[in-house]
Amino acid sequence: MTAKNALWSSFLRPFQSNLFSGLQKWKNNSNNYRNIPIASFKKGFKVAPKAPEPPRRVNLQDLRKWKREGRKIVMMTAYDYPSAVHADLSEMDVVLVGDSVAMVTLGHDTTQKVTIDDMIYHCRAVVNGCKRALIVGDLPFGSYEISPPQAMSSAYRLVKEGSVDAVKLEGGRKMAETVHRIVQGGIAVMGHIGLTPASVSAIGGFRSFGRNSKEAIEIFQGALALEEAGAFAVVLECIPHLVAKHITECLSIPTIGIGAGKYTSGQVLVYHDMIGMLQHPHHAKVTPKFCKKYAQVGEAIQEALENYRDEVMQGKFPNETYSPYHISEEEYEKFVQEMQKLRPPVSSSSATIPDNFHENVQLWKRITWLGSNRITCNIHTKKPLVVLTREPRKDEQLATLLKRKDINVASIPCVLQEKTEEFSGFVQSLPYLDKSGWLVVTSPEAADLLIEAWKLAGNPTLPLLSAVGKSTAGRFFHEHLVDDSHSIFIPSIATGKSLAEQLPISKENTKVYYPTSALASSTVENILIERGCIVERWNIYTTVSKEWTQEQRKLAETSCIVAFGSPSAVAVWSERVKHKPICACIGQTTAAACQKLGFKLVFSAKEPGLEGWVGAIEQALECI
Repeated sequence: MTAKNALWSSFLRPFQSNLFSGLQKWKNNSNNYRNIPIASFKKGFKVAPKAPEPPRRVNLQDLRKWKREGRKIVMMTAYDYPSAVHADLSEMDVVLVGDSVAMVTLGHDTTQKVTIDDMIYHCRAVVNGCKRALIVGDLPFGSYEISPPQAMSSAYRLVKEGSVDAVKLEGGRKMAETVHRIVQGGIAVMGHIGLTPASVSAIGGFRSFGRNSKEAIEIFQGALALEEAGAFAVVLECIPHLVAKHITECLSIPTIGIGAGKYTSGQVLVYHDMIGMLQHPHHAKVTPKFCKKYAQVGEAIQEALENYRDEVMQGKFPNETYSPYHISEEEYEKFVQEMQKLRPPVSSSSATIPDNFHENVQLWKRITWLGSNRITCNIHTKKPLVVLTREPRKDEQLATLLKRKDINVASIPCVLQEKTEEFSGFVQSLPYLDKSGWLVVTSPEAADLLIEAWKLAGNPTLPLLSAVGKSTAGRFFHEHLVDDSHSIFIPSIATGKSLAEQLPISKENTKVYYPTSALASSTVENILIERGCIVERWNIYTTVSKEWTQEQRKLAETSCIVAFGSPSAVAVWSERVKHKPICACIGQTTAAACQKLGFKLVFSAKEPGLEGWVGAIEQALECI
């Protein structure tokens, strides 16, 4: 027998036999072991439990099924991640990110002041916390009433950017066409009739509806119209329970009641009302009669905060239990020695003060540490100085407002506006513009030049006017381009992007005239073109940098706070000045330019106009 055959007979053949036998046993017992991890066979390991399946999200078919079966639907509002998590743990069927966020979270006295961007922000937070419930986002006041295309644009934003499953809007028969268009566009819609809080100004305050036959019939017809338009459910708010019962029986879609009795398909309550929160205008002024408080969370929070305040003031908190981090005595001694080298104590009369110590103290006074950002200030002024960067004639009113508040100002103009050759052509064209189109103005400078062109053209009748903010629109009212017979559209947020997205467009191929700076981006016109408009852009002015004197350069190098009125001014400043002061910006576009160029501390006006800008400057001053 050869050595090769001997090896096969003595070792490999028994090994092969044992291997096949083991595999056969494993196959026979595979049903018992298939789901057991390999690690479990090691000594001391336990069988790993099967991971729980994620909860299935409630959908529209579930709601229809529960309506048929008579199973009640439970819905509540949520506005942030914590409230959304509580809703999901409580197995709520539907979670509404309501425009009531304006009152219970943002502190407004009505729901009208919340914007579509506010809603998107809060919807995202709720989506992060909800894994089971169907999530519905409210379309806020002013985001859908003008036209179906406007409503569709807002609904798409809420679904795409806010990640909600459906949208809700207020209104009955008048909104049926809008609901139909949104549903046809692929978005589920929940209706809302009876008391419509977003219309509180027009209806004379918060009150019940349907208490006479005329109002009850109108609500009933509105519900039918919404169902026919394709709404998957309808909220009935503050109506008699018998009216709600009849409507619920006549509709094939679910009804969700809030102050509408027990006969609706389901119920909804506002989160803050239900848990007994105290601090919001809605609770203080108009506590709903229909709301049952299932807890008194506000009182518990108030008590906890007062206890915390008392313990801090009495020196009881933090005690040793809540001071867990320690340093050894040896390391502490080293720390004290090194600290004294950097900044020796001066409270003791026997302390040795180095010759340069007073210079170091002055240096400490000149440097303010804000996070990781160091601001070098001019120490020769008794009060912080706010530098204005527009032309003096444009900043005259701002300077006056600041001086009334005892705020020191100085002027270092960064840019100047100059007319282009297109300005004269724009003047000649004004009388012949399509009066059914729109004139879109996205800056105060463009507004001033439009007014000048209008006067040069002989005060012709203009197309519909749209201004980026109240301050820009105010110029038109002052010069009587706009009066009661000639209204003006202002977007909910004072940016060119918001204006282009929200501009009421009633038909395709609407002419839009856009007088602007030659340096302005194409964002506005691109959005309008995507919406089906024909955009005619006029570059009627441009921005050029202004040279500084030697004194202005020195002042810029030691400035603490700079008020920027345009991205162009920010660019000029960033190019000429090395250090980055605190910025107080006229709006969000300018603030974004500051952040892009490396400014760390940036404040922007929360409200449009000079008052909002002054507010941003005051916020910046609080950092000094």
